[in-house]
Amino acid sequence: MLIRTLILLFCALGAYTPVAHGYFTTAQHAYSPTGEVALFVIDFTFGHAKYDMALPIEAVKTFNTKSTTTLQFEILTSDNTRASGTSLAYVLSDADQENGMYVVPKGKKENFRFVALYTRTKDEAGDLFRAQVTQLPVSLMGFEDLKLNPKELIHYTTNFIPLAPGFTSSASSKN
Repeated sequence: MLIRTLILLFCALGAYTPVAHGYFTTAQHAYSPTGEVALFVIDFTFGHAKYDMALPIEAVKTFNTKSTTTLQFEILTSDNTRASGTSLAYVLSDADQENGMYVVPKGKKENFRFVALYTRTKDEAGDLFRAQVTQLPVSLMGFEDLKLNPKELIHYTTNFIPLAPGFTSSASSKN
C-alpha cells in the first residue's frame, strides 16, 4: 500500500511524464481488394506531457539503416523473409508539420496512421504477407532523439493476409 501511494504521489507531482501510447498501437489492419495488392494500416498515438515531439511523415521499405527522419518498414512473408514486391507508404496525421516531420505539442496527443500499399510479384502468388515497422524514430524536441526498440516495435505489425489471384480478404486487430 505504501509503494502504491508513493507511485501515485510521484506521478501527481509531475516527476513521471510517460509517452502516451508511444509503445503500442491502437489498431492494425490488412486488406487485399484484388488478391495482388495489399493495403496495410497501423494506427498509433503519441504525446508527451513535458516535451514537444517530432515524428516522421516519410516511410521507406528498408532494413537496418540509421535514420532519425523516416519510419522504416518491411513486408514479410509467412516464413518471415522479406517480400520482393513493390510498395509505397506514408504516415498520415492531422498533426502540424515542421521541417518534414509531424510535430506534437507538449501536453497534447496526436493520432497517426501508417499506410502501406504492396504489390506482390508473380513468384509470390499464394503466399501470406504482413507489414512490420522496423524503425520509428521519435524526437523529444530540444532534448533527445529516441527510437522504439524491437520489443516495442513488435506491436507495430499487421496480421498476415493471403495474396492470390482472384482472392480478396481482410484481417484486423485492436489493442
